[in-house]
Amino acid sequence: MRTIKKVKTFAGKHYYGLCLFAFLFIYCIVVPTEGRPWIVNDATYSFYAIDFSVGFCSRVIQGALYNLIFRTPDYLTASIYLIGIFIITFGAVSFLAEKFIKTTDAQYRKSAIIITLFFFTGPATFAVLVPIFGMIDIFWVFATALSMLCLQNKKLYFLVVPLAVFMVFVYYGATLCYVPLLAIMLLYKISVTEERKEKRYLTAIFFATVALTIFFTVYFVVFERSNLTMTMEEFDKFLVGRGVSEGDLYYYNFSYYRDIDGFEENGFLEVPEFDAGSSPPEVIKVLFQQAWISIFVKEFTYVTFIVALLLLPILVFIYKFLITFFRKARGNNVKRFSLLCAMALFPFVVVAGFCFSTDVVRWIGNAFLPTLALFMYILYKERTWAIELVHRSLNAIGTTTLIPYYLVYSLTVFLPDLS
Repeated sequence: MRTIKKVKTFAGKHYYGLCLFAFLFIYCIVVPTEGRPWIVNDATYSFYAIDFSVGFCSRVIQGALYNLIFRTPDYLTASIYLIGIFIITFGAVSFLAEKFIKTTDAQYRKSAIIITLFFFTGPATFAVLVPIFGMIDIFWVFATALSMLCLQNKKLYFLVVPLAVFMVFVYYGATLCYVPLLAIMLLYKISVTEERKEKRYLTAIFFATVALTIFFTVYFVVFERSNLTMTMEEFDKFLVGRGVSEGDLYYYNFSYYRDIDGFEENGFLEVPEFDAGSSPPEVIKVLFQQAWISIFVKEFTYVTFIVALLLLPILVFIYKFLITFFRKARGNNVKRFSLLCAMALFPFVVVAGFCFSTDVVRWIGNAFLPTLALFMYILYKERTWAIELVHRSLNAIGTTTLIPYYLVYSLTVFLPDLS
């Protein structure tokens, strides 16, 4: 009886969170994957067949953790492992969204729910993470959600630093998107914190996060290849021995060994070939090669423009309020700087992502999801006056416009690797 009573109490206390979790989970099952099972495919399985025996490199830690839990790697256990990561991520995000809604005045709660629904759905939020099941970007969102939970408790602030470093270990591309999100959130929290001791503590966390993530990013860019313990032939044999198909080795072969055969065999144009060492000039050559592939291999299709058109109204809405918040923050230089960074986040991530990846929709998502999360965080910290402005704007737009727009927005999903 006590257990049943505790469950009822928990369900009553976290009614919003449980409903949001169920909604997000069902949405991601029904819309992006149309009810298909969440199973890693041939391309993404390689991310979990790997471990640190190949060397101290990025894009390994997610596989190392998996191999620590499941001694014999295979598609089924890799899928179970990932579903667990998704459940934890969705649970953390739902709890945070619940807090955002419940701390909003009752008269404005409807607007908070509307914003949350746009955050949970659409072509550039969580739906990006599911269609190609096993993409390592979910670990960025996972670590970010846990970091935001840690920022709710003073005793857990320090965990933001290792979680940010973890994101860089997953892949140093996090330094372009989710690490800046955490850094801007920390700055904003510093700007609204009144207690001096807490402000100093948060400032130390901010500088430690920025310094360590930049350090490890530069370290992996410069030394990753020299840290490899295997030749490319040995590495390929290692992955094949763990169940990776020979046709899906080209991602790591290019990332670690700068082998371009996989790109040219898949019909991409000829790529300038460099012998990538670890000296600064060679690193610059590698970055140039990556940018060449990303810019000239991709073909921008109608998908890019549809996604851009669907997101444009939301981005205009967000930027309208970020500019308003910036104007109201006179006298608080830290807050104004963090708001400027918030406004720069989306264009910065999109441009950087387009230069270093052929996955256009994926990087639009890596720009849009952090921007929307940051907007919600600012509303949460500013409380009544900010959400009141948003409430007025949503009322002015009206349900006759919002509902059809939301239906198109939420039901439109594309594969993350499309251009």
